[in-house]
Amino acid sequence: MTQETFVGKFDPARARELADRLAGEGFAPRTLPHALVAATRPDLAVTLYGSGKLVVQGAEARAFGSRLAEAVPVPRRAAALDPDAIGTDESGKGDYFGPLVVAAAYATPRQRSAMARGEVDDSKKLSDETVARLAGAISKTLPHALVALSPEEYNRTYAQAGNVNRLLASLHAEAILRVSRRVACRRVLTDAFGDASLVRGALGAAAERFDLHQRPRAEEDPAVAAASILARDGFLRGLAALSEEFAVDLPKGAGEEVDAAARRFVSIHGPEALRRVAKVHFKTTGKIGRLF
Repeated sequence: MTQETFVGKFDPARARELADRLAGEGFAPRTLPHALVAATRPDLAVTLYGSGKLVVQGAEARAFGSRLAEAVPVPRRAAALDPDAIGTDESGKGDYFGPLVVAAAYATPRQRSAMARGEVDDSKKLSDETVARLAGAISKTLPHALVALSPEEYNRTYAQAGNVNRLLASLHAEAILRVSRRVACRRVLTDAFGDASLVRGALGAAAERFDLHQRPRAEEDPAVAAASILARDGFLRGLAALSEEFAVDLPKGAGEEVDAAARRFVSIHGPEALRRVAKVHFKTTGKIGRLF
């Protein structure tokens, strides 16, 4: 029998729905790295990734995959039709230099709809200049909160937590609570950076006050996109302030340019000062020698 491959899109927020449907059609679950859903039966294998990519392999894979993809299409901004919400997102998690910033933003249904039709989007898709401009407008329009850890605070807190996702959960929880003191909103949406129980646990007894949702690519929701922009703007401003304070250009991200900047910084300010500008548990620190 001819083997086929189908590649399509499926809303990752409905991964459980897909898993249940496959179980009902005789598929057995399997473990596959980075997959939200992976299941097989003698004639077909189905895999759904966090990006929304759906892969079906086997006999008549194209026909079966097309039915799955058509059953639950991925909406561009379906969340804009949802009720009001508090969205949260972070910036600086993957950047060696600079702070870790989490933002929360509250938007009404009308504001969510307006943002969905405009420029507000995942900050990773926007230029730094656009982020700064939109952040100025968002901060004047939406109730919001920023919670930031300087590199020095981050290194101290990370040493205690031992896990960046637990650390992030505490920052998300704090941002949610700050906004919730200003608005009466139960619905909270955050990007899937770890197990959903982490944020709920960080909220403690206050978790009962919220209808908490966590999903991949949550930045497609306008409230989360707004938080993404605010967090990125806070990170960029924090990085710029550190560059000015230490008179060394501290680039974003990680890689060869960042490695070179770290070596340059250490040659000027010494290894101990690196804790004040960088997340020292990153591999970059090891690349420039045993410092601590």
